Amino acid sequence: MSRSLEAGIQAQYKYQTVHYSQFNTPPAAPLILVSRPWAFMRGELERKMRASRGDRRKSWQAALEYSMLAEQFYDAASRAKFPVNATLYYYGMLNLAKTLICARGKLLGGNQEQHGLILGEPGKGKVEVLGRSTAVTSIFYEFARSIGTPVTRRQSFDLVEVISHIPEMHELAFHSGVLSGSKRAFLPITIDVLVSKNRQWLFSEMRYQKKHEVRVAHNRFYSGSRKRYFRAGFERDGCVVFRSKFRKRISKDNWPRIYANLRREYEDFNLASILTRDGYRYYCDLGAPGFHHLCYSIMLCFYVGAVARYRPSEVATVLARGPNHAVVQEAIENVPIQFLYQMTGHITDSVCVIPYSSIA
Repeated sequence: MSRSLEAGIQAQYKYQTVHYSQFNTPPAAPLILVSRPWAFMRGELERKMRASRGDRRKSWQAALEYSMLAEQFYDAASRAKFPVNATLYYYGMLNLAKTLICARGKLLGGNQEQHGLILGEPGKGKVEVLGRSTAVTSIFYEFARSIGTPVTRRQSFDLVEVISHIPEMHELAFHSGVLSGSKRAFLPITIDVLVSKNRQWLFSEMRYQKKHEVRVAHNRFYSGSRKRYFRAGFERDGCVVFRSKFRKRISKDNWPRIYANLRREYEDFNLASILTRDGYRYYCDLGAPGFHHLCYSIMLCFYVGAVARYRPSEVATVLARGPNHAVVQEAIENVPIQFLYQMTGHITDSVCVIPYSSIA
């Protein structure tokens, strides 16, 4: 450890260890073992709806209805084959996006709606994100805003670029040669929430294992918002550690607010996550993504589902060409399930993980 830095100890709140969470949870929130996320989500939405009144009750009711539609699309998709299952999964994910939008307080259904995504030029493997429209409600626009990465302009994305920002697909796509470059862009990281020895000051550290420098473009890490937030890295116990530049004074009364502020600050660092049997693993996307990684998941399933419906020839020319076929098929098997669990966390403000006893 750098001599100028004080030692930190693991933060605790009400005698429980505090871990970083991407979800809107209080400090030291418990892990909730969920083998049936649909049932858990429905129960939480019903509970919040019963506890609300007026327009807020209506938005919870709408969220509940969209979640039940999403479940039916997922169920149908699980029995369909590629690429038809991509269409059904996309509509399930679209309704989960609507569930989140309503859960965050916006009531849909008053205006004409559009996906907010369209196919690009035929045969090019592109999807376009539309900008804001005052005439209709764009679901992708509202979803991206709800999850913290708002749409700022109309943009076009290549299918490969979309895949490159989905953490559960990045390694397979790199190994298969779908992604170009000599090094990967997803850097596995660990986040530690720490306090000073007198427990009056809170700060945080982000670290990665030194061995990852051989295979990941780590030189991109200490730049931009991360460079402004963290001190320069130093080596400790086989890791490269980055300590936050500023400490936050904490007390029993302000702990939840300070922790919430820390979570919001971390939203600027291009973090992505994968749910595993051991809980969530976090990564830093060094490829400079413009959106939350769940936005790219929706883009991928929209593209595959849309070409299956409207451009069957593009299924053969783009999706079935070279390594794209295996990667995209694998994505449609895995991405919607990751999306479901992570959206359950965002919708219910809970950290939902898969029980070891569950069979994948």
